[in-house]
Amino acid sequence: MRSSRALRVSLICLFSLAGAACSGGGAVRAPISTSPTSDSSIAPPASSPGSTSGQIVIMGAGDIAEGGTTSQLDAASTGDVIRAAAPNFVFTLGDNAYPSGTPSEYTTKYDPTWGSFKAITKPVPGNHEYGMTPPAAGYIGYYGASVVTNPINGGVYYAWDIGNGWRGYSLNSEISMSPSSAQYAWLQADLNAHPSGHFIAYWHQPRYVSGSEHTDRSDEAAIWALLRAHGTDIVMGGHEHHYERFAKMNGQGGLDSAGIREFVVGTGGDQTYALPSPLHFGNQFGDALDYGVLKLTLHRNSYDWAFIGSGRGFNGGSVTTANEGAALDSGTQATNNTIGTPTTTTTTE
Repeated sequence: MRSSRALRVSLICLFSLAGAACSGGGAVRAPISTSPTSDSSIAPPASSPGSTSGQIVIMGAGDIAEGGTTSQLDAASTGDVIRAAAPNFVFTLGDNAYPSGTPSEYTTKYDPTWGSFKAITKPVPGNHEYGMTPPAAGYIGYYGASVVTNPINGGVYYAWDIGNGWRGYSLNSEISMSPSSAQYAWLQADLNAHPSGHFIAYWHQPRYVSGSEHTDRSDEAAIWALLRAHGTDIVMGGHEHHYERFAKMNGQGGLDSAGIREFVVGTGGDQTYALPSPLHFGNQFGDALDYGVLKLTLHRNSYDWAFIGSGRGFNGGSVTTANEGAALDSGTQATNNTIGTPTTTTTTE
């Protein structure tokens, strides 16, 4: 928990080729080189291209469950958005139970608010989970070692098949992600073993962030580059308690038409942090008021995103808003890789 801040603003950015003008906090400008139709906050089309085998919906956020009646209501409100949508899977982005991710904190804070969909949850740990001894013991104990570790080297990171040709990587920013690390070697091997498909990776501390409390993680540039080389579409993080969406970026901080789009979703229920001015290069949308969750709808060769408000927010203290169930940021994007339509075989007798 941080001290209260008097000013929280929701920034909705409308983009042109020249830059971005954001309402709510004065003008914020950033160099943008993407087309307005692919990167603006637009409603997704009724039928996304490449969707040949239905759709898979995953939802989640990070920085979720703190103690106290009001904080529990905030966390429960985002959990309610997920319960209402009934997605295929749920992800967490770390700092799931405050302040240290102990077994009792998972039992008394996280479980009453987000525990009802535990069976379909694919979590990651945050720095607060590593605040106890032994590190992440509460996290591993709550979800189960078979869920949150991988069978190759037992590390607290893992992969899972989402569906529609998508594979998810639950990575761990609280341990080394360097090219010499066991985590990097494991990820590289798994990516090589899955040469075609679409990839989503997520961990707690983001590579890029418009931070009022935290800064970029430059030590994640190499693992970002590895993911980008395999055509990864999405990276998600939390840690900074607000929502923001970035343009497709490379690992060195530049715009990249074949790069990765990052979402920072630290809006699960713990008090939000104000957005700075100016925003980070590449930022396309920011919201520092609303608690909410990110919804990803995964098609065969495209995806839709929507940041959905819970009806509660933080503005020097917890407040109610008119945004319950509202898509505050949404859009659609073709994937970096293209995979073929599944073949079907018919037989006659």
